[in-house]
Amino acid sequence: MARTRPEAGPAGSIGDEDLQRWLERSRSHLGARGISAHFGRAPKIGGAPGSTWVTMTSPLAHGRLVRSADGATKVTAHALPDSTPLLDQRHPHTTLAQLDAIVVALGGTPLPTSGRA
Repeated sequence: MARTRPEAGPAGSIGDEDLQRWLERSRSHLGARGISAHFGRAPKIGGAPGSTWVTMTSPLAHGRLVRSADGATKVTAHALPDSTPLLDQRHPHTTLAQLDAIVVALGGTPLPTSGRA
């Protein structure tokens, strides 16, 4: 089985499975805040793993964390309905704090499960 964590990521960096577990653990808390969330994985391209992502939508905004196969992450959020940018960041590694940033941008508060992969 292919590794999804960066080989030498910094402390606090997380992999694809961690993103999926965070979403599974957080779904009820997100729902209570009016935020729907989904996990997705792109197919392999030429044998290389595709990107993974978590998308979140609230009545106020839409946000997404996209993690490439090398662990680099893009975090975005836009206001609804006019698409005003709320968050646009690139990071060399993926962390739970980036998920919290999206939740806050969508009008919520950080989740009690944050800080644990």
